[in-house]
Amino acid sequence: GGTDRVQVPVTSNMYLGTTYTIEAWAYYNSTSYGARPIFSQMEPFQGGFAGLTLTLNTSGNLVAEYRPVTSGAVTTITGPTVTPYTWFHIALVSDNSSAKLYVNGTQVGSTTTFGDYPSAKTNTVAVGSWGSGWNDGGIPAAAWIGYISNMRVVKGTAVYTSNFTPSTTPLTAVSGTVLLTCQNAAFSDNSSVNNALTPVSGATVTGNNPFQAGYYSNYFDGSGDWITTPNVSPFDLS
Repeated sequence: GGTDRVQVPVTSNMYLGTTYTIEAWAYYNSTSYGARPIFSQMEPFQGGFAGLTLTLNTSGNLVAEYRPVTSGAVTTITGPTVTPYTWFHIALVSDNSSAKLYVNGTQVGSTTTFGDYPSAKTNTVAVGSWGSGWNDGGIPAAAWIGYISNMRVVKGTAVYTSNFTPSTTPLTAVSGTVLLTCQNAAFSDNSSVNNALTPVSGATVTGNNPFQAGYYSNYFDGSGDWITTPNVSPFDLS
């Protein structure tokens, strides 16, 4: 485990600041939990990570985690336990460091201390895994097991400010979108950035999705597939 992903190249597009929205539809195809990211952007720091992750923890909870490069302190927003074999929508929204986590459109936690994650990072952004060569503070890195659909990252905008009804149709590239993937019959980015995505190992495109026939998601088997994208300037979300 730990290598299944879709990889985004390392460019300043992926530098996260204090105001952004990260969201996706996801489906967990297992009852085995443990450090399994839907989205991650981080670099090794003090035996763990510096950056952001949207993940499933070892207890089966959906969580958002943030660690600045200036200290080892981790800020965590803990959501509900995941329901396996069911599509759910998850969104992390940060508005000037005040972050909220939503599951199926309902706020499940918040914090005012997410802060800014500065530029000049070197590690990849990954969908479905931690990225290459990294583990969470000694916890063996694991990868998402199941499907991810309509992964969208919007820079500079808190798309949701209160409880909402998740879209019942594929997400679109609203203003500020710097990544929009896992929604085509190919590994592609539908944002204006047009990131060059890299599927790693067994990541595949599938017709299983939260909407209806004719739409898509990406499948990750948890043992060797992921997607990455470049870290170019649109992803500096400050």
